[in-house]
Amino acid sequence: MQIKGFMEWVNETLLNEIEIQLKPTGTKKDFAGNANSPGGAAEFFKRFSVPYKDTDGIERTYVKQVGPAWFANIAFTRRYLQADQKNVMEFTYAIGDQLIPVKPVDAKLGGVIKPAIQSDIAADKTAKATQAANPNKEAGFSFSFDSGKYSQESITQEKLDQLTTDLQPILAELKTPKFMDGKTIIAITASTSTSGLGKTTLDSLKTAGFEPVDKKYFGNDALCAARLDTMKKVIISIFTKALNTSETDLLSKVDIQKVSKPSQGPGQEFQYIKASITQTGKKIPDGQKLVCNKVLNGTGVRGTIPNNYCGFKTDLFIVTEPGKSVDIEFDPLSIPDMVFIKYGEIEFLSTWLGERSSLSANHVNNLNKIPDLEEKINAELAACGSTGTVASLSPTAKVGGKWVVLPGKQQSGDPKTYTFPLGKKRFGFDTLIIRCFAPLGGTEFTITARCK
Repeated sequence: MQIKGFMEWVNETLLNEIEIQLKPTGTKKDFAGNANSPGGAAEFFKRFSVPYKDTDGIERTYVKQVGPAWFANIAFTRRYLQADQKNVMEFTYAIGDQLIPVKPVDAKLGGVIKPAIQSDIAADKTAKATQAANPNKEAGFSFSFDSGKYSQESITQEKLDQLTTDLQPILAELKTPKFMDGKTIIAITASTSTSGLGKTTLDSLKTAGFEPVDKKYFGNDALCAARLDTMKKVIISIFTKALNTSETDLLSKVDIQKVSKPSQGPGQEFQYIKASITQTGKKIPDGQKLVCNKVLNGTGVRGTIPNNYCGFKTDLFIVTEPGKSVDIEFDPLSIPDMVFIKYGEIEFLSTWLGERSSLSANHVNNLNKIPDLEEKINAELAACGSTGTVASLSPTAKVGGKWVVLPGKQQSGDPKTYTFPLGKKRFGFDTLIIRCFAPLGGTEFTITARCK
């Protein structure tokens, strides 16, 4: 038993030596991360400087930071497509090689040129396409915990103000929607130096529920866990206030991940907190963006029986920050249209709006000649998830059982008939369902989000 205990101590010591006291080889090589990833070297350093479970089930820490420099912590190979799209530079990194961050096409130092194969070209295309759609934004933190501190109570008002300022780049990304069906990840990283913790700090951490897990970190893994827990709570507090939302709503739309990096090296520079945001999804096309106080032109087809007389069925997206009051203004231009608007649980159905001239009577007559028009409109409302009907949502659309046409904006009509108040824009609720009923001709209209 004594021999086994001694060997366990030897293994722990050796492991600690490898992971904490990396010995540089003195060789520098260019490095651009994974070829198919848009984040380049910076994303790779963040993701693989902590244990990562590979496809073979083994956890590996690929890179380690020593001061401001990054080094390979295991041996691995990467290939980067060059500007001619015909060749790659292949790099074989040995443990201790220094990694110099560059763009893939600039990766030269320490590499060997080889012919590109189809998978190299495909990986490069994937990275470029993803990078264009899903930028990664990192907040440069000047905030840090005082030595041995981790609790929310230890953060002074001055430090809290600084943290709020540090988080603004990430907050800005959350305020204005950019993606349809997007996914948002905020990664918080806590790093410590190799300095061990005193008994008082360790006891305090254990009392707070943060037990050290791995002996080689001398309690710093518990300190990282505690700091990450505090940072998550503080970020949630700052963001829910700034985004005018609840914690439940925020966490239903944003995945806050915690990255622990205990005992990264000697010195104060290894004691830090940082955060980054990654958003993925399909970018909102310009033709579907409702930007505050900017007119959006809409066109569609003539509504017929197969499409429930609906000539426009494209959802729009309100591109403004949470908390702003938004009114939707709809102008059908000439030939009468009826518009249905749904924002969350808020719903509106207009009367028929449009031309007021000698042709108006003909429009009214033609509308009233369509026997199943109301039935089809109700069917489309149901398809949008509404429980409302023409009768309940727009009780003045018919008078004496007959459709009526009221003047729209172009005809100097009453703004109440073509303006629909949505209330305050809500965080994460960006989609505006629009259905424009146009049984008399191809629909043309303008729509504007009036914000204040």
